[in-house]
Amino acid sequence: MDVKKDLFGKNAAYLKEEMKVTLRLFDDKPLSGSVPKRVICTVKETPPPLKGVSATPVYAQFPFFVLIPPQLHIFYASTWVCYMREKRALLDNGLTVKVPAFIETGEAILVSTDHDSYISRAKEWHADT
Repeated sequence: MDVKKDLFGKNAAYLKEEMKVTLRLFDDKPLSGSVPKRVICTVKETPPPLKGVSATPVYAQFPFFVLIPPQLHIFYASTWVCYMREKRALLDNGLTVKVPAFIETGEAILVSTDHDSYISRAKEWHADT
């Protein structure tokens, strides 16, 4: 069945030849369409990886102070925060997503179509997960 791209809304950018999609029909006429929740895209353009940056997350300790009423005692504490270094990547479909700093131009990545976000390298993904 041939349908117009506008049935897919913002996710029309993810459409590819021979992709399996879901259509909602009423009286055999398409009302809307949806793409898979995860699709493989190719990174068309991204800055080169930074030297020394790996897939290992960075941990940083951040101090904070808490005032406890009624005597307004000051309590010092700290917390550890884990984060990945990120950069922007232009995909083959024209969308831009944040990717980890180690991703390079030409790599295939798995993208969430719900959130337009990086999930993993495509070779790390298996269809049964």
